Amino acid sequence: MNYKKILEEGTLVLLSLCLSVFVYYGFITNMTIETFTLGEFTQKYTQGIFRYRVLGRELTIFVYSIIQNIPFFTRPDRMMEYLHTNTMTMYHTLFIVNSLCIGLSTFILSRITQLHFIQLQSVNRVFYVLLCASFIVLTQYAITPYDCLSYSVLLSSVYVVLRYHHRRNIMMPLLILLTIAGILTRESQFIFSAFLFALYRVHNHSKLWTIEFVTPITVAGVSLLTYSLLRLYYGFEEAVYYAGPLPEFTTIKYMSVLFFVGLTFLLYVHASEKNKKTLRLFFLFSVPYFFVLLKSGILAEARLWIPHILLSSIIAHLNFDEESLNNKKHTMTIA
Repeated sequence: MNYKKILEEGTLVLLSLCLSVFVYYGFITNMTIETFTLGEFTQKYTQGIFRYRVLGRELTIFVYSIIQNIPFFTRPDRMMEYLHTNTMTMYHTLFIVNSLCIGLSTFILSRITQLHFIQLQSVNRVFYVLLCASFIVLTQYAITPYDCLSYSVLLSSVYVVLRYHHRRNIMMPLLILLTIAGILTRESQFIFSAFLFALYRVHNHSKLWTIEFVTPITVAGVSLLTYSLLRLYYGFEEAVYYAGPLPEFTTIKYMSVLFFVGLTFLLYVHASEKNKKTLRLFFLFSVPYFFVLLKSGILAEARLWIPHILLSSIIAHLNFDEESLNNKKHTMTIA
């Protein structure tokens, strides 16, 4: 048992939880107010597009039912005035659910960076994981019950396809279950299909990593089937995306888009030629996702870009070159 790795991963998770505490209790959200009582929460997240995001909503309500009678979570707090609520219980619930998911995402991302396909070592790997966790936490100025959970599922899907690519009997059932869970959490899981198609197109001839074409096809098919069944169950009278009036946060909106474009540019210019090609295909296959965001998303919410940023950053650090990986192993052995 490698106690150093266990201690390192535990420290990374702990640091991500510290960041979550800073954001939730050191600052006040300016966006998702009036959703911090059970009634307001249920009213908002059981209508429109939010009704299809089942798992995060139900998990939050379940945790709420557990802590609502615990005095520590029901005592008054001066934050209530700024959050426009008469109770802090739902806010504490969202903090607990999202922080646990942020910690889980940090742990999974740490595991992904330890795969020999990822071109990161030592302190660079640690700071990469912390930086991604910081991006996730900083976007919590728009607090929802499903975003952080969706990142955990998305990263789990990436880990499975990179870790178990050579064991199809394990990989496929896990990918199907994660795809269903991801779609039940948030529609952003669809871009995992774009990720798979891009990897298959560029890297599938590698001796070190390969999947059959049936894998991205199956994931895309399961995604579409799951979402179609959700639509059948909850009804088709609602819009595919949020059709209500979108609030204007002009300055934050432009900064949010600039954040995504700038970070994507940095990832692209520093990627290898093969990874640049993978990124271009990933962007191409993600066009439907971008179309929905630009047409109906509240662009001031930088959380909308996080799924694409996470997957792009992983693609930018992929390395399936056998010779360089052997050199990496040799270097690690000497160290």
